[in-house]
Amino acid sequence: MKKYIILLLSLATIFAFTNCADDVEPGGTATQAMAGDWYIQIADEDGNLLLKDFTLATTYNTAANSQTEMFFDVAKIWPLKGKVNVDINTLTFSTSDFVKNYYDEDDNFKVYEGKILSKAGHAKSGRITDSIFVKFEAKSDPGLKYIYSGHRRTGFIEDEY
Repeated sequence: MKKYIILLLSLATIFAFTNCADDVEPGGTATQAMAGDWYIQIADEDGNLLLKDFTLATTYNTAANSQTEMFFDVAKIWPLKGKVNVDINTLTFSTSDFVKNYYDEDDNFKVYEGKILSKAGHAKSGRITDSIFVKFEAKSDPGLKYIYSGHRRTGFIEDEY
């Protein structure tokens, strides 16, 4: 019995010392200040809503983890997904020309003005959150500019659409 207790204590000691690795803090991405889910609506350039319903857009890091580009992704309403140029310091983004639309390669798009406004939006519940504004043109509708605008998704159930 004595050798079982010694064996058990030995195993516990070995386990304790091998399990004391330093905790590693995960790092963020290069564009984390601008990354998120957004509830947006679409309007014409004059601000007239084209659809009343909100849809989800996402901004996120590229595989290159660069501070100068991110993906802008809207799967519904007018599906757009492409890489945009980013200025982290001013929380703005745009494209210099039409970029590849990953959802429809025949309908590339150009972002003239994209910006994230800190604490300038209101969620469905009234919570203050960030706001997003994107003025864009689709190659399939030349000369006409449209606006996606809305607020950051909070994650609270009462703010979901």
